[in-house]
Amino acid sequence: MTVIVGWIPFEKVSDSYYPASAYIASDSRVTQEHFKNIDCAQKVFFSQNSPNIFGFCGDVIAGMNLISHAITLLDAGIGRETSIEERFKLVSDLIERDDIQNRKVTIMHITRKGYRGFGCCCYLVQDGKCTMNVYPIESNSQKPFSVVFGTGTSEYKTKYATFESGNSAKTSRNVFQALGSMIASVTTPSCGGSIQLVGLYHEGYGRPFGFVQDDSVFLCGHKIPKELVPGDIELRNSLFERCDPKTLMLIKGAQAQPNELL
Repeated sequence: MTVIVGWIPFEKVSDSYYPASAYIASDSRVTQEHFKNIDCAQKVFFSQNSPNIFGFCGDVIAGMNLISHAITLLDAGIGRETSIEERFKLVSDLIERDDIQNRKVTIMHITRKGYRGFGCCCYLVQDGKCTMNVYPIESNSQKPFSVVFGTGTSEYKTKYATFESGNSAKTSRNVFQALGSMIASVTTPSCGGSIQLVGLYHEGYGRPFGFVQDDSVFLCGHKIPKELVPGDIELRNSLFERCDPKTLMLIKGAQAQPNELL
């Protein structure tokens, strides 16, 4: 079971709500027939030189290869001056020019144009074709926009609905906490490993977030020795709280994000 979740939370400015940031998160497990599971497989990706983040589910080789090509293109500056819709079409055309015969993969792509212009698109690669689905981002919405893919979609949506029934409904942390809760409780062996997370803010380019779990730090599914954790990396724990890279505890002054279901 794989699950990829993308979401765009909103913040209130004066009397209206506007997109505040964007994230893509997933588990880290890849299952292989007749082989041991891999619990450190990267499924989410970020561009270091452009405001673009990606995630995938399905064919591992195709997903990694296609996203790698897209990020190389975007990091080189191609598409920098385009609109969000043109940028999505550019990536879709790139995918169709690649070798996608006998490949089946779903790629999630979130980008930003300007300060608050966020957009989300998913590319379904199947039967040698790439079908592009652009999602409208509802303006002036208090509840985060979210989209989920993978074999764990149904189980995730059930878990998320449980979180949304509480007092913390319509919060960004619910989207993330539901994913962590699902991975921790799922019984199938095809979903596991640490959560991996990438994101975009109002300014700057794509960024990775370290994930704190069991007094350890994971980056895109890979466990990082404590002495190698960068002092300027942003860390999040299972509650979506910001953590100090040195102590791995809640940063002083950072907002607590309690899980009301615990």
